[in-house]
Amino acid sequence: MFKYLVLDLETSIKNRGEEAVGKFPASPFHPDNNVVLAGYRSDNALYTITKDRNVSGPGIKELELLVGHNIGFDLLYLLREKEWQEWVKTGHIWDTMLVEYLLSGQAKTFPTLDYCSEKYGGTLKDDKIKEYWKEGVDTEDIPVEELRHYLIGDVENTEKVFLAQLEAVEEAGMLELVHSQMEARLATIMMEWNGMHFDKKIAHHQSKALEYTRAALTDVAASTMTVMCPQVH
Repeated sequence: MFKYLVLDLETSIKNRGEEAVGKFPASPFHPDNNVVLAGYRSDNALYTITKDRNVSGPGIKELELLVGHNIGFDLLYLLREKEWQEWVKTGHIWDTMLVEYLLSGQAKTFPTLDYCSEKYGGTLKDDKIKEYWKEGVDTEDIPVEELRHYLIGDVENTEKVFLAQLEAVEEAGMLELVHSQMEARLATIMMEWNGMHFDKKIAHHQSKALEYTRAALTDVAASTMTVMCPQVH
């Protein structure tokens, strides 16, 4: 069988306040957000759990397929490392969330890992970790063994979902479709990573100029209405 690796990351949630990049607390684009724990499961059923910022993983150069649920989130963190930037040039992905959408005939949008796990015989997530996050506890401050247990559960469920989906996709003759959609998804992830240059200073300057123009036009409109509709005394 081809070499695949199932991945899940638990990251910090510091993307808040005025300096936030979007609304997602765990955004991979916030410079203070980092990987807290990373879980791997390869086709030889071995785990590698790390607790550092360098998410290298086992045998990246030989890796053919990277598997994850909503893999874009994880891959955007991985792309901080040079070796992953090289890997995406030839590697392939399997996003269990997107594959489930395709298998449902595009009826099930954004299916959760819990939904997929239940469908394919996995287990539901431990809500205790979610409660920490709801209370504003950063991932780094969650007891590491509790977080590790949560992470391993996600990795095991994701692999179970992937293997079941692979069988279902092959039986339905959808492998070519899935492959094309995964290539398209990888392209959009790389678009997110590369981004588009945006000059905040110029935008701020133009915004101020437009504010002056808007205010002037508002004054002209108000004066015109006064002339056209004078008050009756």
